[in-house]
Amino acid sequence: MKTPNYIVWKRGRKLLGFLLMLIFPSLVFSQYTVNIGSSQTINLPAVKVGDPIPPMSITIGVGGALGQVQWTIQDPAPPGLSGPDPGEFGFKKDGWKGKFPADEGASTPATGVMSVEGTPLVAGAWEINIRVRDVDNPSADIAVNSAQIKVVFEAVYPLDLVLVLDRSGSMTSRTSGEPTSPSRWQALKDAVSNFSNMYKEHAIPGSRLGIVYFHTDVSPVSPCCAVLKNVDGTLPAIVTGELATVNPADMTAIGLGMKEAVGKLNTPQRARGILLFTDGEQNIHPYVLTEGNGIEGQPPFPGGAGGIKIATIGIGSPAGEYHTVLMNLANNNRGKYNTTLNGMDYTPQPGGDDDGSLSMGSGFTQQFINMLSEFSPQLVTSSVNFVSSAGRTELAKFSLNKDVPKLVLEFTGNMQFSSTQLPYLRQLIEVKKNGLNIAQKARLSYVGNSTRNFLLVFDFGANEDTLTSGGDWEVAYFEPVIGVAATHVAANVPKSLRLGLNVVADDHYVDITSSFAPKAPRVKNQLKLTVNLTRLQIPLTGAIVKAAVIGPGKDVGDVLARNALIIKPNAADSTSPGVQKWEELMKDSAFRAQFKGNSNIVTLSHVADGKYEGTFDSLNVSGVYQIVYFVTAETPAMGKLERTFTEAVYVAFGDVDMAASNVVTQIVNGTLVMTFRPITSYGMYLGPAMGSAFSVSNPNITIQSVVDHQDGSYTITFGGKIEEETKLVVAGHEIYTGKLENAGKEPGSVMGLPQWLIWLLLLLIIIILFLLLRRKKK
Repeated sequence: MKTPNYIVWKRGRKLLGFLLMLIFPSLVFSQYTVNIGSSQTINLPAVKVGDPIPPMSITIGVGGALGQVQWTIQDPAPPGLSGPDPGEFGFKKDGWKGKFPADEGASTPATGVMSVEGTPLVAGAWEINIRVRDVDNPSADIAVNSAQIKVVFEAVYPLDLVLVLDRSGSMTSRTSGEPTSPSRWQALKDAVSNFSNMYKEHAIPGSRLGIVYFHTDVSPVSPCCAVLKNVDGTLPAIVTGELATVNPADMTAIGLGMKEAVGKLNTPQRARGILLFTDGEQNIHPYVLTEGNGIEGQPPFPGGAGGIKIATIGIGSPAGEYHTVLMNLANNNRGKYNTTLNGMDYTPQPGGDDDGSLSMGSGFTQQFINMLSEFSPQLVTSSVNFVSSAGRTELAKFSLNKDVPKLVLEFTGNMQFSSTQLPYLRQLIEVKKNGLNIAQKARLSYVGNSTRNFLLVFDFGANEDTLTSGGDWEVAYFEPVIGVAATHVAANVPKSLRLGLNVVADDHYVDITSSFAPKAPRVKNQLKLTVNLTRLQIPLTGAIVKAAVIGPGKDVGDVLARNALIIKPNAADSTSPGVQKWEELMKDSAFRAQFKGNSNIVTLSHVADGKYEGTFDSLNVSGVYQIVYFVTAETPAMGKLERTFTEAVYVAFGDVDMAASNVVTQIVNGTLVMTFRPITSYGMYLGPAMGSAFSVSNPNITIQSVVDHQDGSYTITFGGKIEEETKLVVAGHEIYTGKLENAGKEPGSVMGLPQWLIWLLLLLIIIILFLLLRRKKK
């Protein structure tokens, strides 16, 4: 029976809530009641980091108690949980406060509530288990005498993200050697358009987007997003329309583009990120530093927690400095580097497509996921398939865990789909959960009147839909021979249709991070791989974690050096002669085939607290390696989880044998001219396209010019105090220390010969003279 006190209490809560809503109109006001004898999970509304939660705006109470109750925290307690502030009851963690109506375990009237207050300080989600026991309930059964309450807390950061896009002249090149493949710029426009649509689906309220274009300078100024624009439903169409007005030309000023982007991200109270795409070597100062921690003449990038996260996307190139800069930009600024294996096919993982048109978008999706990591969104699986013109083509099978509020199926085709085709095409997409076709529950999303990309979005729980995420899923392209002729004609799907699919889960609870060491690996190094897994900050210890490490079939630099082709460099192209030679040779499918990836599987073992480690021992050639991680885990609370994610690693050349590198030096008009063909101690040439990678440590010595002869040999002209000692460095790796005129000579050598050999020759000469003198006396 409801007593007068209970009625007064209920009305008082409602009145307080009404007053709070008047004072804080943007506040999410939530009241929850859990009855004695029941259990319930309460997912509290997400709160922005730094936003204070007014007292009594979020409350949890109990109903059905016979008398007084006791509030207690159940084991296991979440990591970092501490006791309340003096004079308060309950707990606190990461700025959150859970205020009990009385001390933990003390009896208190059932009308009291737990109030969620404080100011969240850390992004992420965690849970706590609370038991409220009815003291006067005679039953000894916890399921009868108590309310079991699991409370999930989530704090979020809105993201300010700036896209830094290369529109230099090399972006007019095709995405592959196939004559029908689109240009890199067209593929980039398609990818960014779809990216903006994905951002709209996953953005935390209050997130914003900026765009910076660079070539010889930073231009044009983005009409849409020069000033950070709020992410809303209008964003994708605006971005797509703007991209149609921009064209590539001229040189590559990465440093200027990054400087402009950093200047836009001046609000440290928000998550801040830069996503850089470039296909070429920087050739306009100021340069991004090789170490990736800043720009020439500028302060270092804001790093660490609260700093700017930087993710980079590139192409497979023989230019070591290019890869080194992009990888260091990402690794030293909490981001990831993704690139292609061979520089033509935009394929971020095994499989992929011949014309490269599908997978630049996949690369953007990967980096979008990395940018918002560690929480939501996460890639479940991906594929690229030719679809059958009659029958069923399986596109993906996967298990999806519980408590995922949104699932996005991102499709990319090798053709443009019109807005009139897409409603019919979606009818040919079959989506099953636990054997039941639920494709009709998805929401179709695309940008513009013609697009390669479209999304099927499942909003779990929206509009009182009972569909949930947990279960076994299948996605297929299904075109029966009979029965859908009208649909097929309306969809106008060619027999050569190729569909790429990324399955993206908007999971706020699972946290996945990865790393590799050393950060700048070289040939013959051991590569250590590490993955950390938690859910609601509790380690996932029983997972299966594997990594496919895909390396180039041959050493890129060595193959290029030994190829006899010498091209006449195109002065209008912003890339180096070595890169231009590479791109010319890559038009030949037989040449491309040499670099087809070799895949090796590494199984990572659980070490402790959700950390998994493994090692890869076959870094046998230099070039781009890609690591594709596969994670499977299962718990009763979560169900079965599957995830995959990809990152690229540039493996630099090993030790250089200068004595075997045919070094010739001469003094010419006060400069030192060095010609050499650097080769490693294991017999492979560094190769062409390294011209921009040479540097010296002595500030009194300058590099005036570097000539790339395209066969792996270089002529370098040094100025300044050339008689002083220095380190000669290539792409951050020291290859020689000493006076430049002695390069390639053994320490203490004379005329290039080692000192011990000189003494041996002198000894032989003395013996010969002695024998001649003896013969003469006889």
